Amino acid sequence: MNKSSRNQLKKLTEGYIDFMSNVGSLESKDYLEYINTDLGIFQANIAKIENGKEIVKGFSALLDQLKNARSFAFPWNIKTFDIMCDVEKKHVSC
Repeated sequence: MNKSSRNQLKKLTEGYIDFMSNVGSLESKDYLEYINTDLGIFQANIAKIENGKEIVKGFSALLDQLKNARSFAFPWNIKTFDIMCDVEKKHVSC
């Protein structure tokens, strides 16, 4: 992975973490207002992968998952200690 790709992936990751932090800590339930559309993270065909397993497919499914998580666990805080970029199953520190 070249440095430019790594920087782009890191920017996307930070944008997603920021979005999740806002969903978990701000009172508004209008999740769409938290999305930074400039990043292009939330496409219609988005897939959320955890530990190599696809757990959510599609933007509306992701929003449904967030609503369920929020109703169960609100409020939450996210603190980032490190960001690891997984490219072709090789963990590269961004």
